[in-house]
This record gives sequence, C-alpha cells and structure tokens, in this order.
Amino acid sequence: MEHADDFNKDTGMLAEGTTQVHQTVLWQIIDGVIDYRIILNPYDRPAHQMMMHPNEALFISFVDEGGPHIALKAAAVRIEMRKLRVATKKGSAVGWFVGGKIPLEEQDEETVEKAQVGWIFSGKLHARLRQLQRTGRKPVGAE
Repeated sequence: MEHADDFNKDTGMLAEGTTQVHQTVLWQIIDGVIDYRIILNPYDRPAHQMMMHPNEALFISFVDEGGPHIALKAAAVRIEMRKLRVATKKGSAVGWFVGGKIPLEEQDEETVEKAQVGWIFSGKLHARLRQLQRTGRKPVGAE
C-alpha cells in the first residue's frame, strides 16, 4: 500500500462467520484505483494444502452503504486461493494474505464505504476452516 498511514480497515470472520478464520481487509483509493490487501488467520497447514485446488476462491468488491457493487461495477473480482501467500511473524506461519488493485471506473471515491469478501469453498475446505482453533495471539492485521 502506498500510504500505509492512510487506509481503511474492515474486519470480521471469513465466510460470514461460518468459519473460525479472522478476515481483515486494508484498502485505500489513490488516483482512481483501489489498492487492497486481504489478511486471513490463523494459519493451518492442512487448510493451506486444500486451498491449492483451483476451484477454491475468494471474491472482493467494494460497496456503498446500501450494498451495490461500486468497483468493479458489474461483479466481484475472483481471487484463486492458491494465489494467497503465507504471512509470517517471527519466522512462523500465522495466516495468509493477498493484495491487488481495482479501478474505480469513474465512480466517486466518496461513495465507497467498505470492502466485501465472498467465497467459494469445497465442503472439505469449509469444514476444515470451521474447525480451526484460535491461539491467544492477536489476529494478523489487528495490531
């Protein structure tokens, strides 16, 4: 992110709370482009292996208060989960992250209220993400 001190932050649980995975989306708009980073944790090696299947995906869009897509206007951007990178802290895997840029497409940047993350998970991966146990550490991105 270009200006690390000037960004928006949306947090919650991945898959609308049906998993035990904490989700943080950091984003900012610069020159008509939304620069974003999705952070997920805790890390789990078996879940990571399942994420490598090409049908596992996240989706991101940016919406106004009423919920309509603003960027991209037509649909959310698909992110294959195998593109997520492992986040580390003091040499240990603690989660995953992925980032990207989405053009605002002539929309007024003041109308963008929040990031919205969707998902497509196989039953096997979803079951694994529901089982994960939290450690006593703060979620990555919560600092």
